Amino acid sequence: WYAVFGLPGIVVYKMINTADSMIAHKTSRHLWFGRVAAIADDLANWLPARLSALLIAIGAVALPTPARSRLAMATALRDAGIHRSPNAGWPEAAMAGALGLALGGPRAYPGETVQESHINASGRKEADIGDILGAIRVYTGACLALWLLVLIVAVITLV
Repeated sequence: WYAVFGLPGIVVYKMINTADSMIAHKTSRHLWFGRVAAIADDLANWLPARLSALLIAIGAVALPTPARSRLAMATALRDAGIHRSPNAGWPEAAMAGALGLALGGPRAYPGETVQESHINASGRKEADIGDILGAIRVYTGACLALWLLVLIVAVITLV
């Protein structure tokens, strides 16, 4: 939002994001006000979430098997909607595809078990240190791709 609207853009985005964090809970007192904050946050993050999935797919080229890049994007397109968040599923699914992992699924919390589907259900269910190192590689590649994109846009706007 800073790149598009400058300082006012990032201030407004942070206000929306903070309102979502603070009041977008399903309590009777804040139900409608919180719902507006949650919808505004979903709208503000719609494009960045999808751009993140694309950058993760590009970053997956840094893995020993560059074909993971296609798997990352295919997994994002297929499984992003499984996530309960309309936006968080995009980068999570892309990373799951890049690493060949199944993410999410059933989780146990004190007093309750949450039943959710796996993102990239055909992937491995157990992560190891190699997956952490792979995720760092993918993330670094995605950051480099973002900086390259920023540089290209800067050069184009200066010309």
